[in-house]
Amino acid sequence: MNWLTDWKFILLLNMAVGWIKASAAVYDIIETCKANQINPENYLLYLFQHLPNETKFPDRDVLDRYMPWNPEI
Repeated sequence: MNWLTDWKFILLLNMAVGWIKASAAVYDIIETCKANQINPENYLLYLFQHLPNETKFPDRDVLDRYMPWNPEI
């Protein structure tokens, strides 16, 4: 292999790892919703509608308000 094919392989590997981490995060969110008797689709829509409006994101107090186990959700 030359440096160009090595570079492409490393790039593809990093992209795959990023995709795997993102998929795992979404899976975790969905399973946490199920464990808390929350509809995952409605919860994700709620997050997409409300999180962009937060000014102190990703402050821990802000994130705690959006966790599936929060009774206000």
